[in-house]
Formats: sequence, structure tokens, C-alpha cells
Amino acid sequence: PATASLLAATALSMSPGGAIAAGATVHNCVGGAQGFFGGVRVPCMLLAGAAFGQFGTSAGGEKSLARTSFKSLMALCLTSALMVVFIGTAMGTRLHGGGFDPMATDALSFMIRECELPYIMCRLGFISSLLSFIGGSALRMSLTTDLPPSSVKGLTCMLLAVLFGCISLFNATLIHYNNSVLNLVWRVLELSVLNIKHYLRPLSFLALLSVGASIFFIIKGFTETD
Repeated sequence: PATASLLAATALSMSPGGAIAAGATVHNCVGGAQGFFGGVRVPCMLLAGAAFGQFGTSAGGEKSLARTSFKSLMALCLTSALMVVFIGTAMGTRLHGGGFDPMATDALSFMIRECELPYIMCRLGFISSLLSFIGGSALRMSLTTDLPPSSVKGLTCMLLAVLFGCISLFNATLIHYNNSVLNLVWRVLELSVLNIKHYLRPLSFLALLSVGASIFFIIKGFTETD
């Protein structure tokens, strides 16, 4: 068995597309996957707490477009972060159960092969929560009235610089998705909304239905602002 494992580790690898290639080294990637799912929860827990604390603050008039936008961004931050915390916890437990091939060239290839949807939902949820919080903070900063106008503009632009910088760096890490967050979003849609299997499972169907209703009413809410 040890010889067979050594031969497998030195002769085979799994390419991003799933094809077997020769000449590279594979190893047990379960620890790396657990590290990802465990690590991504930490910043999302912090973002969730920060976003929840923003619901008591104001930005603009009672039913203004700015206030609605700010609350919507904070809600998106909160829900995205909580989703990542749950998926990360659930997958961390699942990886202890076995029933899959732990060997791959790297942890990313392993997760894409064995648990792609949870993996990319965590990545998309993390960047969504972060960008929503930064965007909401920039919006609130732009409405600040207790600072000189130039200071407000400067601080708002600073937050926007962080936002665009995060998107740029995040895209650079998406090596399996053509370095584009839009491709990541499309892949999530392919594996969830466009996957007929999810409509045959009652809870998955209810989750997708709730997402659709949420998007509809949020957009409708923007039409009811002053």
C-alpha cells in the first residue's frame, strides 16, 4: 500500500478541468480544505457583527434612497457573512467523514473537484459581505455633515479605493475561473439556480424561491423611496 501511494503521489495529478495529468505530485488535501473553510469563517463573523450593529444607525431621510441603499447593503453583508459561517462550519464537519478521494495536486483543485458549490459560495459570500460593508460605509461617509465637504469626499474616495482594490486582488486569485468574479457568479448560478436537481429538493427549492422573492421586494423597495 505504501508503494502504491508513493507511485500515485509522484505520477498523477488532477488538472483544473478534471483531467488526469502525468508527472506532478499529489497529496492529501483534506487539511488544506479544512483550513480554508475554517479560516474564511473568522472575517465573516466579524463582518456579520459589524453589519448587525449598523441597523440602528441612520443615513439620509426616513424613506430616502440613501437610507434604503445603506440598509440594503448592510443586510446583504449580514446575510452573506452568516451564510459563509454556516457553510464553513458544516463543511469542516463533513470533511471529517470521508467518502471522497483526498488526493489532489493542491487544496483548490481538491475542493473544486469534491465540493465546488460550497467552496465557491464561501468565496462569493465573503467578497459580497466585504464589498457590501465597504460600499455601505462609503455611502454613509458621503452623507456625513459634521466634517468639511472636502474631508468627506476624501474619506469616501479612500473607501472606494479599498473597494476597487479588493475586487482587483480577488479577481487575481480566481485562477480556476478566468480571474473574474463575474465568472464565479455565473458558476454559482450554474450549480444552483440552473441545476434542476435543486428544484426537486423541497428545502433547496424554498431557499431559491426565497432568494428570488428577496431580490424582487428589495428592487420594489427602491421604487417606493422619496
